[in-house]
Amino acid sequence: MMMSGVTPTKPLFNNVSYLSHNCLQRICKAIYDFAVQVFKAIYNCFGGSQRSTPESTQATLSARVTGPLNLVSFYRGQEANINGVTLEQILGWDDTRLESVHNYIQWLFPLKTVSGPNPTAPILDNATIQTFQNDPALKNQVLRSFRKMLTFYGLQMDENTKVISRAANFNARASVWLHNPSGHHNFLRISRILLSMNLLGLGAYSKSFFEVLVDIKRNEGKNAINNTTLGYWESAERGVAL
Repeated sequence: MMMSGVTPTKPLFNNVSYLSHNCLQRICKAIYDFAVQVFKAIYNCFGGSQRSTPESTQATLSARVTGPLNLVSFYRGQEANINGVTLEQILGWDDTRLESVHNYIQWLFPLKTVSGPNPTAPILDNATIQTFQNDPALKNQVLRSFRKMLTFYGLQMDENTKVISRAANFNARASVWLHNPSGHHNFLRISRILLSMNLLGLGAYSKSFFEVLVDIKRNEGKNAINNTTLGYWESAERGVAL
């Protein structure tokens, strides 16, 4: 029975989805901020401030922990990432390790947003995006990462036409990432790859990757890849983060 003079309110559960998403964003931001402070403390404990002037130290910290960390020097092969792993080491991993380790993909294919699973990973800023877009050597390094992940998915690329197709071992690899529900985190990796390639000036490769994914959905993946997933991939290929 409704009490007279009381305006009914909307059920609370109508706002649960929004609140959950909002809370998750705040939690990720808090974790990232905390990690930044820890990184600064470790840096100072090991004498970072004694090895240079206060001005240069501040500049180094700003470049490393409030922006994209040492992403550029990582991709140039000059430094390991924050986890102590170099690009060459990652590119030398086998498919089993690429499947089981979850904190490298954000370094190979960075985005402009905080990663929930790996909040200490680099976040692209406009200056770093421009650096990648304008540096052929950096883009070639990203392409090495791209080829590595294509191999992981059982795909291959014609270097001249950029056309991506199924490799001879596609069915074996698809049993890991496509047909195995526990491997569907790789769908999220695909979204990241498509968007990151676009941001870093390699949109033609992102488009080619998306085209073969559409074909896979029509055939081997018709019972595994739903329209929502394909929609995320399409948006990522167009450079739109959802």
